[in-house]
Amino acid sequence: MKPLLILPQKRRPDDADIWRAAIRRGWETERLGQSVDPAIFAGRPLVRYYGNTLHALLLEGHWPISFGKIELALLAELAETRRTIELVRFGEIVQPLATTCFVKPTSE
Repeated sequence: MKPLLILPQKRRPDDADIWRAAIRRGWETERLGQSVDPAIFAGRPLVRYYGNTLHALLLEGHWPISFGKIELALLAELAETRRTIELVRFGEIVQPLATTCFVKPTSE
């Protein structure tokens, strides 16, 4: 059985890039909401979810799987994100910022 990439039902522009990368690697993909047949997860060597953290927390209570933490530094290696990702301590951010950027905490 192939690895599975789960995407949220609501489509976003960056979903297509991640979807294409998964297909190139031979993964199966599904767009899933809260109600899911648990059989979709059975026998998979790997299941990954691509979506936002709050949505994942909502789904975790409904799906028969748990979500592991992802190191943000590892994401920088994924060219499919089309983003520059840096792990920086808040106190190390130099003001004013040299470019427009999106800052996200590493934990909720």
